Amino acid sequence: MSTRSPPLQNPIYSSAAPDRGIGKSYVVFPDRVELTLKIIDETVDIPARDLVSVTLVPGGIREILLGTLRRRYPLMSLVWALTFDTGVLKRHILLRTRTGLVRYFRFTPREPDRFEAACNSIIKTG
Repeated sequence: MSTRSPPLQNPIYSSAAPDRGIGKSYVVFPDRVELTLKIIDETVDIPARDLVSVTLVPGGIREILLGTLRRRYPLMSLVWALTFDTGVLKRHILLRTRTGLVRYFRFTPREPDRFEAACNSIIKTG
């Protein structure tokens, strides 16, 4: 993971983040995912080769807890995931990476289904 932006490319998918939370935008490029933060105006770049999985979580505290207990979601994602916005109580994305201090991210793009599909397309090719 890096906080430097690579050269410009056309995004596969782009979404503003919900108003509440630390996320600003979520963008999928052919070779990476960029998660931009409001707080310090930093961008977390995750290369496609470092993406392990992108899961669409139905949302709600009950689903997150029971899904973790039933091993649909890794236990570490419950404890150590960086949560970008308050939308995680609704349908949201759980993104897992291979490297970095933070390996799990929870956030809510405007169209979670399209974001998941875009990420899965670069996981297979990246």
